[in-house]
Amino acid sequence: MFYILNPILPTTINILPKLEVGTFFRITSVGSLISGGLSAALVFAGLAFVLYFVWGAFRWLTAGGDKAQIENARSKITNAFIGLVLVAITWAVYLLVIYLLGLEGAINLG
Repeated sequence: MFYILNPILPTTINILPKLEVGTFFRITSVGSLISGGLSAALVFAGLAFVLYFVWGAFRWLTAGGDKAQIENARSKITNAFIGLVLVAITWAVYLLVIYLLGLEGAINLG
């Protein structure tokens, strides 16, 4: 019975060319290095914002009505949002510089 189903069922499927394994971390130009570094920095900044915001919110919830702890938690949350705004401004300035210098094709922004 195995010999009957063998022509119907494929034995191996090569998916490595479709996945393009090994091309994710390949640096092909200075533009890809800058783009990859900036993407990693943005991911790190986003994670830092979420963690700092959650830490401030947790401190606020566990303050128990103490005014000093509530102010400390509020400052953590405010600082998290200020950091997020600074990251957004930095990204906007980066895009503006890339546009003004005419480097849209040299740096992969997607």
